[in-house]
Amino acid sequence: MQPRNSTVGSRYPVQEGPPIVQAWAATWRLLDHERQALWRSLCAAHWSIAVAWREACLRFHPEREDARAFVEQMTPTVIMDVVENLVHEGCMTRRMGSAIEGKLLQRVGRDGHWQGSVAPRPTDPGGAIRSAGGSA
Repeated sequence: MQPRNSTVGSRYPVQEGPPIVQAWAATWRLLDHERQALWRSLCAAHWSIAVAWREACLRFHPEREDARAFVEQMTPTVIMDVVENLVHEGCMTRRMGSAIEGKLLQRVGRDGHWQGSVAPRPTDPGGAIRSAGGSA
């Protein structure tokens, strides 16, 4: 059975990823090849946390009422878990994963949250993405 291609019909260059991924990559100061590797890896992933993150990014629209909740769920811990899952699944090399994680860590404050961000509400300790699964 062929996996469903979630990017069919997209309005952006598929190798670049959806606008939300492009925006985060710019915020995290990823180089073009790092952003493209992240998106390619997400598209190749089969494990639930990476697939859930990819699908959430594809469905994201800034004018939807749940947009803020979606963005708040993308904590450094969640993103690091996604990258680690991509590496463990074999969709991303350890070298690329480490390079991306290093750039993510440069954007994290001492409190473990994104620099300049407000900490998420304690009622949402991991969000829907984290509850989508772990590795395998």
